[in-house]
Amino acid sequence: MKKLTVIFLIIFRFAGAQDKLFYTNGKTKTGYLVSIGKDIVFFKKNDTARVEQINKGELILIEDYKGTRHVFATKSINEVTKDSPINETLRQNALKIQPFGVFVGRCMFLFEHLNKDQSIGYVFPLALTFDPVGVFYLPSDSSARRHISGVKFITGMDVNFYMSKKKHTRFFIGPRLRYGTDVFLLNTEAISLQTQFGWDFGSNANLFTQQLSLGFGFVRIMSNSTTRISRNQSNAWFSLNYSIGARW
Repeated sequence: MKKLTVIFLIIFRFAGAQDKLFYTNGKTKTGYLVSIGKDIVFFKKNDTARVEQINKGELILIEDYKGTRHVFATKSINEVTKDSPINETLRQNALKIQPFGVFVGRCMFLFEHLNKDQSIGYVFPLALTFDPVGVFYLPSDSSARRHISGVKFITGMDVNFYMSKKKHTRFFIGPRLRYGTDVFLLNTEAISLQTQFGWDFGSNANLFTQQLSLGFGFVRIMSNSTTRISRNQSNAWFSLNYSIGARW
C-alpha cells in the first residue's frame, strides 16, 4: 500500500503541478525543482529533460507547486515581479455554452470551477433538449419522422485534470458522466460514461475561454418512446464538444 501511495504521489507530481522560477531579468520558467544547494539550484523543464544548474544570483525566487516560496534576491520582489504572471489574477470560475449543440437539439450550459492551483476543473453541465426537426430543418420526403414536442434535460459532471500550467493552451483529461433524456433521439433516456481528452485555449487570467474535446466510452439506454431503439442495452459512444464562455 505504501508503494502504491508513493507511485500515486509521483504521478500526480509530474501530471500537472509544476514549480516556477522567477529570474532577476524578469523572465520566468516552469518545470520541476530537483534540489536547492548552497549556491546552485537544480531544475528540470520536464521529467525527461536533463537537470539544469542555475546560479542563485540569477533568481529572485522559486515558487513550488504547493505555493511555497524560496526567496533569493535582496531587492523588492514586488518591484521586479509587478508585471510577472505571479501577480495575475487567475479566474477560478467559468460559464460556457456549446453553440453547435442546438443543431442536434441541445441547449448546453456548463459551469466550471477550478481548484486553487488551476490543475483540476469540476464541471457541472445542464442541457435542455428538444427536437430540431421542424424548427431548424424539415425531414426528408422519404421520412415519416414528425416533430416531437416538449423539452427534457440532460445533466451530469466532468472532472478535468489539466496536464500543464501553460499560459495559453492546456491539455486536459478526465471522466465525463451524462444522464437524461434526448428528445431528438426519440425521447431516449440514457446514462453515458466517457473518458474525455481536450484542450483549453486562453489563459485563466483572461475573460474569455474556449475548449475543444473528444470523448470515448459507452452509453446505457434506459427507456425510449419507440421500438426502433432497444432498451436496456449498452453501446459504444463518442462525442465531439466545442464550448465558449467567460471566466470570473
